Amino acid sequence: MKSRFIPVLLVLLVGFGSVSGQSGRRNTPGRTEKPRIGRQVDSAENNFKCVFPGGFEQPKREESANGKVTAFSSLSPSGPYCSIAVRTFDKAELGTATPDQVMDAARNTLLPKFKATIDQEDPYVVKGYPARAVFFTGTFEEKTVFGRVDFVVVKMKFYQMVYTSPNYNDLDRDDVQTFFESFTLLNVEPGPLVKPEEKPAEAPPSGR
Repeated sequence: MKSRFIPVLLVLLVGFGSVSGQSGRRNTPGRTEKPRIGRQVDSAENNFKCVFPGGFEQPKREESANGKVTAFSSLSPSGPYCSIAVRTFDKAELGTATPDQVMDAARNTLLPKFKATIDQEDPYVVKGYPARAVFFTGTFEEKTVFGRVDFVVVKMKFYQMVYTSPNYNDLDRDDVQTFFESFTLLNVEPGPLVKPEEKPAEAPPSGR
């Protein structure tokens, strides 16, 4: 199935030139739905694995022409869209940009594509590396969509996870939350935000 969103992912990521912390949940009433089994994506060459939410076909792998972006995406028949993409930079491309600046640039490039407004934004840590969860409301193909995008900066790699749906409550489904929490770095040493003798940072409190 051809992804409707892959051009957005590639413009964003190309044009810009085990989980130790978990992203925050929206501050909404407790969810009672049981998790649905999703499809697992293992990408040893990109040093990650994750589990897609239920209801999606096998994620399709796509790459940019220059080979620096790899994306796995799937569109559910009922409308939700889910993807994870990774961009590999070289030192010249990143220059002196900090992880926060990289995530700011990614957010500021992606959200206008949806004419989106930010509903909530939470920093967190994945195995000692900076990450951020952004919840937003926007439009796509003249329809309102509710979405979440997470960014993780790991040395010269930049990971982006996206889930969008026409149903606001879908963002609070357990299997959707599991998609973000299942993101695991493979064969990567702990980052600078966690010292070897310290316990990894806890998940930030939800604010929505």
